[in-house]
Amino acid sequence: MKKVLMLIVIIGVILLAGMKELEKEGLTEEQTAAIQKAVIKKQTVSNVEEEKNFIKKTYTYKKVGGHEILADVYLPKKNKIRPVIVYIHGWYMADSRHNLSKRWRPVLDKLIEADYAMVSIDFRLAPETKLEQMTEDVIDACYWVREKGPELFNADPNKLAVIGGSSGGTFALTAGFRMQPPPKLVVAVSGPGDLKWAGRSNGDKSVLKKKEKPYDIVGDTTITVGTHSDRYKLWPYLTEKGLYLWELLGFDPELEPDRFNALLPVKNITSNYPPTLLIYSEGETNCNIKKFLDAKQIKNERLVVPSGHSSQIIRGYPEAVAKIITFLDKHIKSL
Repeated sequence: MKKVLMLIVIIGVILLAGMKELEKEGLTEEQTAAIQKAVIKKQTVSNVEEEKNFIKKTYTYKKVGGHEILADVYLPKKNKIRPVIVYIHGWYMADSRHNLSKRWRPVLDKLIEADYAMVSIDFRLAPETKLEQMTEDVIDACYWVREKGPELFNADPNKLAVIGGSSGGTFALTAGFRMQPPPKLVVAVSGPGDLKWAGRSNGDKSVLKKKEKPYDIVGDTTITVGTHSDRYKLWPYLTEKGLYLWELLGFDPELEPDRFNALLPVKNITSNYPPTLLIYSEGETNCNIKKFLDAKQIKNERLVVPSGHSSQIIRGYPEAVAKIITFLDKHIKSL
């Protein structure tokens, strides 16, 4: 009991007074560092939940202007070093990391069953934040998993993959050329390789000042969880006004083509791009970037289903989830 009380006192001293006060307690530098490391690790976790087949821990992977950007880590219950998959949700202007446990639940359950760790991330949303900064968040999250994951949740940094759906698939493809070294593989479900679908930025920007619904919810506050129903209405509203791409980018791609191209996967695939799995429906021709991968001799596979988009494919076609597992096992577990 005395040892427990002493440990509590020591932890309190760390939090209140820091390293110098610990030295006064007569601890060695090694003991001090070990205790401080344990306290920091504990403070990083903001929430822990347990379900039948996994444990979920929520971490802050980044802070911007005091705003915490979160990641949910899903772990099989057996504590061991394992491959880790970063999942990126869709919708540039809406949704959140909770998408994985809701609309992408079949993937979560099967990957946990296959003994993978999964990390579902938030990132700053448009139009309050622009695509360049959103991309920074996604890449920072992937680096956080690679650098901090081994210590925090036994992730194998050499067996990291990135998966996403819809615009999250585009982010996953982007991680393939932005991360150095690249992830071991990329999976894009309904993920366009460019932004042609977003139209042109030729609308009348003065309409934004009127703050009509649903644009009236847009302000100066950083948003990372966009589950309010009006967030999902921003895309059709801005598309109709010819302003979606402008509100996503914050600049005119015709005036700054190099800046724009730096954000597009199809413009940045090189010979060291990782193996890639493309899953999309027959009508999603903008998601077929196989020719760009083949041009650089990148290992790639694809599955084309009759209909659906992103989570609709995941929930409606079990073969899509099975294909993801097979691709992961082939390129990661075999390492």
